[in-house]
Amino acid sequence: MTVLELWRRKTDTEKREGGRKLICSGDKAFVRCRGRKRIKILTAFYGRADEKTCADKISQRTGCSAENALSIVQKKCDGVKRCKLQAKENIFGDPCPKTSKYLAVEYQCGCRCTASGDVHYYIFSGIKVDIQGICKYTLSRSSAAFPYPTCNWNIEVDDFEVSALSHDVENCGITVKKETGELEIYSSECDITVLWDGRSKLVVDVPKNYSQYAEGICGDCTDRNQFILSDETDISTLPIGERNVKWGKEWEVIDDTEEELIG
Repeated sequence: MTVLELWRRKTDTEKREGGRKLICSGDKAFVRCRGRKRIKILTAFYGRADEKTCADKISQRTGCSAENALSIVQKKCDGVKRCKLQAKENIFGDPCPKTSKYLAVEYQCGCRCTASGDVHYYIFSGIKVDIQGICKYTLSRSSAAFPYPTCNWNIEVDDFEVSALSHDVENCGITVKKETGELEIYSSECDITVLWDGRSKLVVDVPKNYSQYAEGICGDCTDRNQFILSDETDISTLPIGERNVKWGKEWEVIDDTEEELIG
């Protein structure tokens, strides 16, 4: 079965959860996510796997592909709402000389929250929140109503460092890259990614179907529960500075050492 036949099983219109793009040699196409969602590239293939997909009169060689296609497309598209892709040799190289090639991409639309520096957060809804303080905070976690217990998550932020390593480390879905100290935690079963750049930026990606069950500084990825405190107080209309202070206070984590001192 060709790539084209596989994709024809799907609707031509992009689904809200994501979609697929097939781009023939020299052509371009746009990948888009609606609302507050952001693009996450799942697979990318540039080359030729069969004779029928994007067929033309140029001599056909099959079974050839660019090894770096996925990383190139991820670098360009991950975390944005709209991305232009082109099937060109000057982007991906030429894995199939004298043969027309195509770019096949699969993606989903998920939710992204970023934390950078000491105080800056761009939460799942895309709103910027500045929280000044030296406390530990719940950045994002699954709520009590989350229906998938094997995929519960809880991400807390505090002062910490990532040291440089002599080699890459990969184990149990956790990757630490040498020299940069870049840390990536990815669960293929739950499709949750946490990326720390080793310096000052933390990124959390959560799939769309989990979005209504997320809580913490990052909030959720819907329009319904923005800046609602645990006692149901809506602070979304407060002045930004006051709102941010209350939102940070809501998600402070009491340190274990503090509990021992108090007790």
